[in-house]
Amino acid sequence: MTKKPESTPTEIEKQIKEGKQALEMAKEVVVVENKSAEFASTYDEDRDLVNRFIGRGQILGAFKKIADVTSIMDWKRMKDSKAYQSLSSNPVVSRSTQKLVTVTTWASFCTHVIGVSRERADQQILNLEAFGADALDTMNKAGLGYRDFRKLRKLPEGDQQAIIGEVEVSVGDKEAIIALIDDLSIKHRKEKEKLEAKNAKLSDEVEYQKESREKDEKSKQTVIDNLSRELGRQKKLTVDERTQELEKQLMDAMEHAITQMGMLELAFSKISEWTEAPKRLHSLSAFTLGKLEERVKEYRDSYGIYPDIDPHDSSRKKDSAGDTPEAQG
Repeated sequence: MTKKPESTPTEIEKQIKEGKQALEMAKEVVVVENKSAEFASTYDEDRDLVNRFIGRGQILGAFKKIADVTSIMDWKRMKDSKAYQSLSSNPVVSRSTQKLVTVTTWASFCTHVIGVSRERADQQILNLEAFGADALDTMNKAGLGYRDFRKLRKLPEGDQQAIIGEVEVSVGDKEAIIALIDDLSIKHRKEKEKLEAKNAKLSDEVEYQKESREKDEKSKQTVIDNLSRELGRQKKLTVDERTQELEKQLMDAMEHAITQMGMLELAFSKISEWTEAPKRLHSLSAFTLGKLEERVKEYRDSYGIYPDIDPHDSSRKKDSAGDTPEAQG
């Protein structure tokens, strides 16, 4: 009997690898099959939902002009899941034209199957999402209209709850409910306008402060630029040019100071000639002269400027011992 050849380690490893690959492929097939079944199940559910809705509409459509909350909940589900697309291969009788049509979009589903415009259907779904099924059912029974719901959705949640509570208490009194909605809408609009005006004012203030900062920064930069240019110009001046410039600056300042001193002397003269001048005017005159003397002394001490210094003698320095009258005494 011929002996069967033994498998080598390499062949065994190859067989194990191929077995693992086959197992993974089998798992992937199972996943795909499960997803396909899940999709088919979902598709069947969507199609059943649409078919039930169409059947119910055919039975009740002639007697029912206002959609109940159950129908609106079905609208929302069919819109969210796109269940209406299951009709793309099956023409239906349009509720608006009574002719066979193909439905492929939410808008066409609203028009031909639900029997309302897309806008109206979407508004009803918004009402359901905003107020819930119970509150929406109560308000529908109270006779609230499209515009009333639109106003109500714009109100703050607290006002919405107040109106829902009023609807539950005042079922049948439609006018009172609508009046409350209108009153709260006006109140909300005024509060909104007031808040917008406040925000606009704050925005203007922020913009003004921003412009002021930019203006200040620009002004500071201008000063810095001017000082830099002046410093550069000063460095280029010769000794004689700089001396002449400072002499002119001193003379101009002195002429201006003498003019102002003349006005001050005129005030002193009038006070002196007024025999009945109040004492506080004399006190103010003394105070004014005292301030001038303080400022003159401050200049002398700060810059070493004393009466006995020859303005043409450049050898005298502020820290010289003989520069002050006290040192000379």
